[in-house]
Amino acid sequence: MALQRLVTSVRRLMQTPTWSMFPQVELAAHGACAHDHEETADELNDALWHACPKSKVTPSRKKIRNNDPSKRLKNIVHLQSCEHCGNKKLRHRLCMDCFKKGTYFTS
Repeated sequence: MALQRLVTSVRRLMQTPTWSMFPQVELAAHGACAHDHEETADELNDALWHACPKSKVTPSRKKIRNNDPSKRLKNIVHLQSCEHCGNKKLRHRLCMDCFKKGTYFTS
């Protein structure tokens, strides 16, 4: 949508005005054209400057934004209690106490 407005405004700017032989008519046409030219220039400026930042982001502001607690990695609990003996073990691993005693193979 903005690209279409930009293209139409550039086309309007590129059009050459028709010059008449009568100076009064030419001045009247020129005054009307000048008002139209200002509107197209405003549209062109809006399209070009719309995405620019208002001011520079300081390093401290950038650090505050990037170090937001919601963006940090979450702590994952890797330890679980063993079903047989109740000791702590890593997830998806054998409990070494039960493994050394041989209860994994006997139960």
